[in-house]
Amino acid sequence: MSFRRRLDQREFMAGAAFVLFGISFSLVAVNYPLGTAMRMGPGYFPALLGLLLSCIGVLIGISALRRRPITDRSASNAPFNWSCLRPALLISASVLLFAAAIESAGLALATFGVVAVSGLANREARWPAVSASGIALSVMSVGIFAYGLRLPFRVAPF
Repeated sequence: MSFRRRLDQREFMAGAAFVLFGISFSLVAVNYPLGTAMRMGPGYFPALLGLLLSCIGVLIGISALRRRPITDRSASNAPFNWSCLRPALLISASVLLFAAAIESAGLALATFGVVAVSGLANREARWPAVSASGIALSVMSVGIFAYGLRLPFRVAPF
C-alpha cells in the first residue's frame, strides 16, 4: 500500500485559527508594558500566551499534512465542509454576546446567554440540560464574582 500527503482541512483550519488568535492576542498585548520575567507587566502574560497559542497552531497546521493511504480517496476530492465551522462560530458569538450584554443585561442574563448560544453549537444538546446548566452557571457566577469577590458587576438588568 502506498502513501501520499493530503491536507486535512479541519486540522489545518484549526491550526490557522490558533495562529490568528495567538497573533491577535500578542499584538494587543504589546501595547501594554511587558516588564521582565521577574516583574511582569500587564502585557507579559497575554503576549506569552499569544505566542504559545501561535506555536501550537503551527504544530497543528503541520500535522494536517500527515501521510495517508492512497486508498483514502473519498475525502481528498470532497469540497470544504463549512458546517465544521458552525461550532466555532457559535461559541465565538456567545463570547461576543457576553461582552455586549454584561453592561446592559447584567451578569446573570449574560452568563445564561453564553450557555444558551454555545449550546446551539452541539446538535445533540437537550434544552432542559442547557437551561439547567445556564441557570446553575448564572447563580454560581453571581455568587462568586458579584458577592464573593465583590466585583462591581450589575447582577440583573433591573
